[in-house]
Amino acid sequence: MNRNILGRRGLFALSLAAGIGLWEIAGRNAGAAFMAPFSETLVRLWQLAAGGQLIVQFLDSAFLFLSGFVIAFCIGAPLGLLLARVRVLRVGLEPYIMVLYATPMVALIPFILSIMGFGFGPKVLVVVLFAVFPILYNTTEGARSIKPELVEVARSFRASEWALWRDVMVPYTLPFIMTGVRQA
Repeated sequence: MNRNILGRRGLFALSLAAGIGLWEIAGRNAGAAFMAPFSETLVRLWQLAAGGQLIVQFLDSAFLFLSGFVIAFCIGAPLGLLLARVRVLRVGLEPYIMVLYATPMVALIPFILSIMGFGFGPKVLVVVLFAVFPILYNTTEGARSIKPELVEVARSFRASEWALWRDVMVPYTLPFIMTGVRQA
């Protein structure tokens, strides 16, 4: 057992060293605008960390990601529940949602940034576009998969629409929502 683990760790270390070596060689032979060598990357990483810029940039990126993700969740989960419950809305919006979902978001990034600039808002929009569709799609499918018997039982106990959402739809759909969040 120990020999097998040591063999795997040795193979991992060897492949890591080979990758670093290839990175260094490729960086030395490529133009500076194309690729930096591994050694220069480590030097610059140390400079950023020592100067305190690394943590600032990390926190800026984390705030940007969190902002976009929260907005995507606040749009995707309620809209997914609404689309599953209101058939007219689903029929009207589903073609547009599917077209946007099928569009490669990577192709939209240059378009969005060229129109809106490189500020905080356009970057958040890019995060929202990447995250909202998996949440929306999984929530819609989860809410549509609710067994009709559950809705009938809730209705037989004179549950209001709000009570139906609160006590049946949201708890039943929560695993699907979390799957969408994980995919996003």
